[in-house]
Amino acid sequence: IPDNFDGAYRAAKHLLGLGHRRIAFLAAKADPVVEARHGGLLKAMEEAGLPFQRKDYIEGGYASEPAALAIGRYLHARRKDLATAVMAINDEAAIGALNAVRTHGVKVPEDMSVVGFDDIVWAAHTHPPLTTLHIPRREMGRLAAQTLLNQVEFPRSTPVRLVLQTDLIVRKSTSKPFRG
Repeated sequence: IPDNFDGAYRAAKHLLGLGHRRIAFLAAKADPVVEARHGGLLKAMEEAGLPFQRKDYIEGGYASEPAALAIGRYLHARRKDLATAVMAINDEAAIGALNAVRTHGVKVPEDMSVVGFDDIVWAAHTHPPLTTLHIPRREMGRLAAQTLLNQVEFPRSTPVRLVLQTDLIVRKSTSKPFRG
């Protein structure tokens, strides 16, 4: 599995390093991935001495459309009180966020930086190209197959859980905040 906690932590550190002091989290319904990624954000903010504001927890979903609707509601309700950055639960949700903010006249990254997670093919082709965390899917598949073959050959072996590092891919959807 990818290191969801550490990946989100490093994405948040990237945003904090750019000068963001308020980061919204575009989530899905609670599950272990959501909890780990939100936990990484919370740890980075805590280390920076910044509180995470509950109003910046936006439950949208893993898919683009529900995420866009949730971000739209957030932008409408908080027009004068927005975070300067959004960490999305995955790239598809981040793409939904990019579409929604554009519809509401919010510019990325000038008004709001956006970060995704997964580094799907489309992430590099959004406008602007999406900053994201790359998950080493090929390596995960190779290790899963190798682990399965080892368990077939040695059925009494201890089950293994492998956690792989993600890589932050910085593109044009993040920059220093121009406001706030």
